[in-house]
Amino acid sequence: MRTLLAAVFVVAANLQALAETPVACGSGPMPPGKRITDQRLLMGFGITGSKVALHETDKQGILVYAAPQWCKESDFSAGGQQFVIWHNRAADEHDVSGPVDRVTKVGVDPDSGDGLVVYSLADRLASKLSPTDGQPTFAVVYHIEMELKDEIWIVGSYDAPPTREELARFASGGYAPINVRIDKKSRKTTLYAPT
Repeated sequence: MRTLLAAVFVVAANLQALAETPVACGSGPMPPGKRITDQRLLMGFGITGSKVALHETDKQGILVYAAPQWCKESDFSAGGQQFVIWHNRAADEHDVSGPVDRVTKVGVDPDSGDGLVVYSLADRLASKLSPTDGQPTFAVVYHIEMELKDEIWIVGSYDAPPTREELARFASGGYAPINVRIDKKSRKTTLYAPT
């Protein structure tokens, strides 16, 4: 009986220690993404990016969205301002589209809808628009989305996840050339000539 009780306490202690062990938030560092500047592709990426930003489906069933599992990675400074980077663990699953990372200024609750939140969005539908004329193709395109209270802006597309510093550059609230503007209430989407 004592052996059984001792074994139960050891298992309970091990479970407690396991619960207190921090879990790595991200899937590890990736090479920084490069901004895509091919004008032929960016208009199409604006269309697919807006579908992802609005969590719309597609006819081919390529866009799969997992419920976000946000975890805070770290605080960091960029351009003299303090930011927080969050990672969506659900985005580490195979074939998932949607938000991967998000950046807010320190003190902004990203779920409140009150402050600017900048996301990187994985867009697996965009790969269907990749050129076949010897140009590079993209398995996944990552868009930078700026989410405000009433609007969503897509301000750039990348061949890999943008760095947290790149996301912070947009989160600082400076000028950003808008490729797509989406009204959250009406879901009206306006495409602009990409810059």
